[in-house]
Amino acid sequence: MKNKIKLFDGHIHTCFRVPLRESVYIYDREFELLNINKFCFLAAPIYTRMCGGDVNLLDNLKALYYKATFAPDAYAFAGLEHDYSMPVNERADFYLKQIKEYMEAGFDGLKMLEGYPPYYKKLGVKFIDDCYAPLWDYLEQNSVPVLMHLAHPKIFWDINKIPQTWIDHGNYYDDTFPSFYDFLDDIFSVLDRHPNLRLTLAHTGFMGEDIDLAQKFLSYPYTCFDITPGGEQILEICNGKNRDWWIDFIKKNPTRFKHGTDLYQFEYTNEKDWQKSISTRTELVVNFLSSNKQFNYVGTDYKGIKLPKKLQKLILHDNLLKELGLPKPIDFNWCKNQIERFKPLFPNRETLDGYDLWCMEHDFESLKKDGYLTFFG
Repeated sequence: MKNKIKLFDGHIHTCFRVPLRESVYIYDREFELLNINKFCFLAAPIYTRMCGGDVNLLDNLKALYYKATFAPDAYAFAGLEHDYSMPVNERADFYLKQIKEYMEAGFDGLKMLEGYPPYYKKLGVKFIDDCYAPLWDYLEQNSVPVLMHLAHPKIFWDINKIPQTWIDHGNYYDDTFPSFYDFLDDIFSVLDRHPNLRLTLAHTGFMGEDIDLAQKFLSYPYTCFDITPGGEQILEICNGKNRDWWIDFIKKNPTRFKHGTDLYQFEYTNEKDWQKSISTRTELVVNFLSSNKQFNYVGTDYKGIKLPKKLQKLILHDNLLKELGLPKPIDFNWCKNQIERFKPLFPNRETLDGYDLWCMEHDFESLKKDGYLTFFG
């Protein structure tokens, strides 16, 4: 499957447990088959479900590694590291130091998975609390793009509606969690205090049903929605009672929507299954924007909204390019120092993390010297 429209995918993850160098080949094939000519890798050191262990500490380094490998068409967003044992009153400096370091190292923005309900609950603070205040100040004053995962579909709080598969994944949220609307109240409080924050909510902010919230969110000057499928908000827009409202809303605000797919380095099984895995979400997004025909996505029928071609191009490519501009140069000395930092934690090259770290130690040298990987060409 290859789309006719050139795509800028602003929502690509790196945390599938696939060896680093094998991942380079997989991404390269994915980009070619899906007609993606620019890409943004999102680091998520906090993320555990697909990476195993307590945290995914190498993910920031991996994001810069892929950015360097696919230069000059690649970008990378950093993710915050967290120390859950750290007193809350000490976290402000910890977060501020990190974001300054990441921006100097060559990251192009910040990916925040801290709004994912289990992490939000575990961190035990709100976004409006003091420990985040210096971070928001820095992000706003320096116009740093932020992509945030906030909350989840509302049905995840309803035991009678949530699918069993999500319960099995630990995504049913009982009354020990903040409510869906608590998450929105928190981020609106941040935006009231920092109205110029360049904040994008992934997965359309899970607001497919809540048009008043969507309108309020875009009332701030630099907020945007990422239309990456999640909780299948695209299906809600296509099939829900607010379909006509959303079509009009998108047409009135075409520069406030960005393309993404949650693409990973899908491990190769066989050609048919692998191509289906990598293309399913891209097909959903492209069909959603470019056609008014009937399609099926994982057992659900939907009808696209068929925007004018110039608006399709804005959302699928140009909005991200305008926001991010040229990729920031990478500080390879920072990468080298991070490798030295992690060596004592991953000393065994027989483990996946140890092997990936060894690869980065050698490959960053060729990327710095030659601008490409010697094994990849």
